[in-house]
Amino acid sequence: MRYSVSDTPLKLREYGRNVQSLIEFAKTVKNRKVRSMLSKEIVKIMGSVNANVKENPEYEQILWEHFYALTDYDIDIDAPYPMPVEERRGRPVPAQMPYNKGMPMFRQYGRNVELMIRKAVEAESKPERDKFLHTAAAIMWQILKSMNRDNNIEATIANHIRALSYDKLRVIPRDFVYLQEKMSKITIAPQPQQKNNQSNNKNQGKKNNRNNKKYNKRKKRK
Repeated sequence: MRYSVSDTPLKLREYGRNVQSLIEFAKTVKNRKVRSMLSKEIVKIMGSVNANVKENPEYEQILWEHFYALTDYDIDIDAPYPMPVEERRGRPVPAQMPYNKGMPMFRQYGRNVELMIRKAVEAESKPERDKFLHTAAAIMWQILKSMNRDNNIEATIANHIRALSYDKLRVIPRDFVYLQEKMSKITIAPQPQQKNNQSNNKNQGKKNNRNNKKYNKRKKRK
């Protein structure tokens, strides 16, 4: 039995082992005309295997560039697109995404609140700064309220915002008094399951009352 681990490594994994094997076979064909026809059919197969590439308006050129890459830029054929020059060969490697390092200053808020405070500090206009600031404050209020650890939530929010902004945002507890009234208006709708349970309990109670009445009537007759 032949195992794929013994084969050469895949150059472009999205096309798989079969396409790569077809290209290796095409390179062995001596007749240029036949080799060119076979290459065009292979490119059509590549378009079917990697259908996502067709979302690009220049997908045909991309497929041929991938084809040439799979041949190690070592094939002589007649094709609608020429072999890329050496400067354009190879697939560009995307830059690595930067990751946040270190723990948040206040772990209960997570990273998003810190980012909002940073945006508020960097904001050029007051409306934009207030938008980020009050959105972050609303999230902080909900988290602190759910923890039930502090009665003076507004003062805690003001202190934490000053700390998160490294004292660049001068806020006072009075700036967040409005949150008490605003957040108290947010109510959570009862879950459907809870409604069903309430209805079932009510119906069960009615059924029990009817059974008790029937039992009492029978007892009186005796």
